[in-house]
Amino acid sequence: MQITSLYVNRSLARVRRDIVNPSDILRLMKQPVGISRSAVRASDYMDHAIQLLQKRSLQEHSIHKRSINATDLIAEDDLQTIADLTGCTARLRSPSCKTTPNLERFRTPTGECNNQKNLRLGASNTPFTRLLPPKYQDGFSLPIGWDPQKKINNYLLPLVRKVSNRILSTSNEDVESDPLFTHLVTIFGQWTDHDLTFTPHVPVIRSFNDGIDCTDTCDMTEPCFPILFPKDDPRLLMNPESKCIPFFRSAAVCGSGNTGFLFGGRAVRQQINTLTAFIDSGQVYGSDASLAKNLRDLTSDEGLLRVNSMYNDNGRELLPFTTMISKECTNRARITHIKDAQEVPCFLAGDARANENIALSSLHTLLLREHNRLARALAKLNPLWSGERLYQETRKIIGGYFQVGATPTQIYFKFVTLIILTVWLFPLHLSVITFGSTSAGDSSLTKLRKWDPP
Repeated sequence: MQITSLYVNRSLARVRRDIVNPSDILRLMKQPVGISRSAVRASDYMDHAIQLLQKRSLQEHSIHKRSINATDLIAEDDLQTIADLTGCTARLRSPSCKTTPNLERFRTPTGECNNQKNLRLGASNTPFTRLLPPKYQDGFSLPIGWDPQKKINNYLLPLVRKVSNRILSTSNEDVESDPLFTHLVTIFGQWTDHDLTFTPHVPVIRSFNDGIDCTDTCDMTEPCFPILFPKDDPRLLMNPESKCIPFFRSAAVCGSGNTGFLFGGRAVRQQINTLTAFIDSGQVYGSDASLAKNLRDLTSDEGLLRVNSMYNDNGRELLPFTTMISKECTNRARITHIKDAQEVPCFLAGDARANENIALSSLHTLLLREHNRLARALAKLNPLWSGERLYQETRKIIGGYFQVGATPTQIYFKFVTLIILTVWLFPLHLSVITFGSTSAGDSSLTKLRKWDPP
């Protein structure tokens, strides 16, 4: 565990340097934080412990590894001890909802207890629900492509980089402006995704087995899963010595893969979702209680979110700065070539990816301001409400904005419908007309019309 923590610290040290490359930034944005980091670490520790025990058992008993499971020679009590020490047991324990205040009125930040029959359904730090069964190379954990010489349906798989180069390669001259949508459609899709899903990478940067830095190797060794270059890859023109793009496996949940032995037998590896599965504006408020509290302005009893204490936009509020020391966002000097340019840290929001691009940061800022605007308006209408009540009621309204609220940003009735229908109808030169609700309160009406492309 100490070795794993050392590797995590080295990963963070990379983004505290004056020179940060894109892979460092991507790795940081895919890191689990807070409670989610503890959940991911527990699974990593448990999985690695099982692998070490399996290796030792095979050596001591001179048994072919195909003829023995990882825990066949380990006492059940010892397995339980390992689960307790690594933290996996706690990760699968059902929450207690009896002491949660106002549960009948407000959602919890984690999504726990929203469903009284299944208390962890849709909660943060639980596995994704699969629409189709997974396909692993070994049947339960290793991804397809781990062994490039293993055939699938009697064929060797092409390199994923070669597939993407052929399908997605587009020259600048061939890029056309969309005749129907603005770039905000893409950003709003990203915004919605950041309310629902986040699959972090394993938080270490070195192989569990041999300590190799994943950024310095093109070998498949947990958690390193590099993307190999084909011989004609355009990146080789810029760096002929490069052979791959560093990449890391997604984090798994306790009770899946090798850790499933503690709960009845080897299970298929399942990826963790550190966010709630509900459209609840978690990217504004956070998906764990600690982050949600950190985002609140508790210096007053007004139910407000924290704002930037150093800067404002002509009196309008800005997101607060994160306290993490990082060079991820401090790039003004590098871009302007002004050595003493004042740098700006990263912003803090309910989702760690708020700084991915300026458009996304703008939406985070917009919803911060909207929360505080609504909270102040509610305080005027309800002067006896406490700050907690103002915060929760405002949070409930903001969540409603993106569920079925009467706004132009209704996800289900407008955004998703418009995107799906337009993609389907575009080749037929048909477009979608969406009207408002009827007087009877029915959902939006949708009709088609002939559309002539420009």
